[in-house]
Amino acid sequence: MKKTILMTCGILCATLGGALTADAATGIVNLNKVLANDPAFTQASKAFNNEVVKLQADYDKKSKNMNTAQKQELMKSYQAQLDKKNAELVQPIQKKVDDAVAKIAKEKNLDTIVIPGGYVYGHIDVDITEDVQKAIR
Repeated sequence: MKKTILMTCGILCATLGGALTADAATGIVNLNKVLANDPAFTQASKAFNNEVVKLQADYDKKSKNMNTAQKQELMKSYQAQLDKKNAELVQPIQKKVDDAVAKIAKEKNLDTIVIPGGYVYGHIDVDITEDVQKAIR
């Protein structure tokens, strides 16, 4: 008897859950594709890589006569500089992409946007990658 009641409750919950989320729409955006085709991101990547090369050369020059602790301190300093540079370069691009995703999700009446890279269970209704690419240009 308990098994029958539990099974009935399980079926009822699954049915109601599906009915309650039937109007929810899920979209997907491939951020790797969006960023790979964005001139601003390409330019920011080049600027960041140039900064890495510059700091690496500076580290190689300065660290020759340093002990391990001094090298670690210098490396921490450079890492902080790189983190600051990355934030400076990426935050405006991230905001532009976030705004575009939010706008398109609203236009297409999407409740959820999935970014590949994690496990997704369920049905994706709309791929908005192309729309985001157009919106950030």
